[in-house]
Amino acid sequence: MLQNGRDFFCFLLCSAVFFSNFLSLPELNDLVGSSRELEGLSGLIVDQKHDNALNTGSPTYTLQDTTNVEQLKPFCLTGPFYGGTGNNVMEVGKLLRHLDEEGKHRKLGLDKFWTKWYKSHFDARPEVLFDYFPDGGDCEQTFEAQEAFFFGDWDLSYLKHLTPSLQHRQTAEAIIKSWPHGNNYVSVHRRHLDGTCHISARCPLNRPERKSKNRKCVEHRDPKEACSVDIRLQACDMEYNKVDNPKNLPVILFTDRQVPELDATFPQIFNTTTHMFVEMWLMTQSHTHWGNPRSTVDLVVSSWRRGMGMEPRQCYSPEKIFYML
Repeated sequence: MLQNGRDFFCFLLCSAVFFSNFLSLPELNDLVGSSRELEGLSGLIVDQKHDNALNTGSPTYTLQDTTNVEQLKPFCLTGPFYGGTGNNVMEVGKLLRHLDEEGKHRKLGLDKFWTKWYKSHFDARPEVLFDYFPDGGDCEQTFEAQEAFFFGDWDLSYLKHLTPSLQHRQTAEAIIKSWPHGNNYVSVHRRHLDGTCHISARCPLNRPERKSKNRKCVEHRDPKEACSVDIRLQACDMEYNKVDNPKNLPVILFTDRQVPELDATFPQIFNTTTHMFVEMWLMTQSHTHWGNPRSTVDLVVSSWRRGMGMEPRQCYSPEKIFYML
């Protein structure tokens, strides 16, 4: 029992000292210093950043205080796919870029179809929700793949943050270590686009005539465009003796195997059965990479490489990664 005002004042003073010491305990400081242990605690998120696409270490975790941040409904992505691997990366990357620029800590919810694909290509990140709406969950906006592909503009520099999973990168690095030349090689990606490469080289994106039987364009490319029709056509018909290789490095071909007679001009073809992302990371790690300007795979590789060491150089900028229609 408190007998008088002096005892009551003493009680308040002692209580303040006790709680001050309690809050400075090493155990609590250690907890605050552990990003992983803070996952799931109310008012805090762990933000995963891949700021260096060529860094093969573990992701960097940083804390952000979201105590006063409104919990917003996520954007959602649902199947089926629109295009192949490169398109799929663009579809996820475009939505993540928009959410990042929005700056409201909104997340991206993936249905079961996209969750399975994402997990086979990337590491988990806190802004991506798995199996989010198996029964039509609560979404701010729902995108099908084709809608996501054409969402926003064609600046894809953000894809440098969406690098392959650590497992895929380590597999690629083990392959490189097994090669006597290491990563001193030139990678070439031959992509024939299921027979549409030549018409795609002549016509801007999104023309249904590309797949028509007569293979004619109703709209042609600007003849002043740096990434010209001739350069694009050469990429369609790339063969070994057309690879500019001043350092005489080993040349390794990565191919869709749709034109075997042109593939056969290369002395070294990557034939190992592996995940597509492993092949793409091998293209990222080479001294120089020759891509096909109409291939979204090469666009993703260019983003991971920060546009550096990409050929034909007229089609790939080291400043901005644009999909040149």
